Amino acid sequence: LSSDGAVFVVRGVDNWFYPVKTGIMLRKSQEFSLLPNHIDRWCGGGSRQGVNTWIEGYPGRGHWMKMFFQINGDKQEVSAGRHVATQDGELQFYCHDDVVNDNSGQIRIKVLLHDQ
Repeated sequence: LSSDGAVFVVRGVDNWFYPVKTGIMLRKSQEFSLLPNHIDRWCGGGSRQGVNTWIEGYPGRGHWMKMFFQINGDKQEVSAGRHVATQDGELQFYCHDDVVNDNSGQIRIKVLLHDQ
């Protein structure tokens, strides 16, 4: 990973069954920053077909269409800013939705690692 970080594309169809694998192996307590692109959007299907949203998903709909990251099974909502790895493992991203076949769009996210 360069000092400029790395950018990954998380599509609306990338759910927890098929997360975006970054290849970034984190150590427990390692600090890293997540910088989601503020212009990108994605869209769920069904009752929200055609209604775009960002990493926070649809208001009042629980976790539907929120972006999450996971490290070795530990799942957390993505937010812009600094985070700390809770365990060792690969950093992965996904869109929280179990029926993704009619989802669309994508959100780019930049990852920066911090020195320990």
